[in-house]
Amino acid sequence: MRHRAGQGKQRLGSVNIFLAWAPEQSPAPFPARRAGLRHDRPLTQAQRVTAGLLRALGPKHQRLRMRHRRRPRLRSATGRRYAVSITHSDGLVLVAWAAGLGLRLGVDCERDRRDPKARLAKRLPWAEGQGPYGKLTGNWTALEAALKADGRGLSGLGRLRATANPWRLTRTAPGTGTVQLAPVHRGPAGFVITLALGRDGP
Repeated sequence: MRHRAGQGKQRLGSVNIFLAWAPEQSPAPFPARRAGLRHDRPLTQAQRVTAGLLRALGPKHQRLRMRHRRRPRLRSATGRRYAVSITHSDGLVLVAWAAGLGLRLGVDCERDRRDPKARLAKRLPWAEGQGPYGKLTGNWTALEAALKADGRGLSGLGRLRATANPWRLTRTAPGTGTVQLAPVHRGPAGFVITLALGRDGP
């Protein structure tokens, strides 16, 4: 299936989050070195698409840094910092960014028709049938987005705890504070997409 490119904007709390997406196809080769882009090794296809999206739709006069297995860094020429998160699934690449010092941003998407393996349910912080979506596919995107915002990635499994609010998770040591979750309603058709937002902590 061919996906259409698009963009959106969503407010989570007091933070405006921008989103852009495009098919994970082969665009014109992205230059290995370009003003405003730094990277420590050849870019993956998803990273090339992400860099193209940010170059076309992201903040003006930006400086983007892509690092292997680490979250990208984005700032303007004036030093303004942005939190950035990337996800890709079933031929679609989606990037989210938000301005703010100390922000932690995560985004994850999955095909809404995907049938995740039942064993994944054991790794969720919510009991079966509970959580923000009440369904495994949606809950898994919520957890993946929260793990990205937390900063530990999959190594943080089991370190994010459910709260009375299904759209919030609490971070355990060495992290502090909570991660707020929200569904993306105006995104690419056929996908479940979840945003996660937190703040820097110890």
